[in-house]
Amino acid sequence: MQRRERESMIRTERLTLRKMSSTDFEAFDAVLGDTENMRHSPCTFDEKRVKNWILSKQKRYQILGFGLFAVCLGETGERIGDAGLTTQVIHDIIRPEIG
Repeated sequence: MQRRERESMIRTERLTLRKMSSTDFEAFDAVLGDTENMRHSPCTFDEKRVKNWILSKQKRYQILGFGLFAVCLGETGERIGDAGLTTQVIHDIIRPEIG
């Protein structure tokens, strides 16, 4: 693993948080494409929307220097969600958010 990749990871006793990559598509597609999981969201994501969602997270790393991380089980590397710093536009003002 390259130094830059290690620097963008956070490890705890049970979890690893790391920048998202295209290899995360399948795991996030299973969540974002599931009607029950997305029942409180405006829509269920199709394949294109999931890919664009991951790309938007990667762009935020470049533009803002932070973003949501893929949350993985430390022992297996299985992706179980996402968490981190992000931004939301509320009443035309960009606000930070922990998601």
